[in-house]
Amino acid sequence: MVSTPAGVDVLPVKEQLQLFSSLKGNTHKHHELSKRQRLRALLQGELNFHGEDSSYASHDVHAFAAKFPPQLPRAFIRGLTAPGDVVLDPMMGSGTTIVEALLEGRRGIGLDIDPLALRVSQAKTNPMSVDDLQDIGLKVISHAQDLLANNSMERLIQNLKAVHRNLSTIGFIRIHSVNSRHWFYPFKL
Repeated sequence: MVSTPAGVDVLPVKEQLQLFSSLKGNTHKHHELSKRQRLRALLQGELNFHGEDSSYASHDVHAFAAKFPPQLPRAFIRGLTAPGDVVLDPMMGSGTTIVEALLEGRRGIGLDIDPLALRVSQAKTNPMSVDDLQDIGLKVISHAQDLLANNSMERLIQNLKAVHRNLSTIGFIRIHSVNSRHWFYPFKL
């Protein structure tokens, strides 16, 4: 260990480089650094993922509130676990960590009490065959074509207005702002 002028112990640069080489797709060698050393190096490293693409896999299925970039759990999963390990996320939200665990060959377990979180994370982690996805896509296109051909757009708009009225009567409110397009219960604001 080396101490910085602020008195913080850090790993020597050579060991940090060994750890962070695992972030480029190589696995770390467990015998070279302890888990505590790897965690310390990760926490002291660069964790700014601004500007990086986060739209891969199923991460853009839903604009879940307070979702962090998938590169964050990926860095910790690669740095602290090995393929086949179990990754537990006790407050999984939209399932970002679980998706990254699966992508990295780990077994992901996620828990949450929010029904929306459970639904979104299930949708993000449910494996589907290419054929099933193609069939679903073709059904959506066919339905859209039927709506357009039969001048059913007015009926669709009326149905959406009815849904809006129903949601308003059961206590949902719409938040109007440039950045917010979500429904919320009034008491959760």
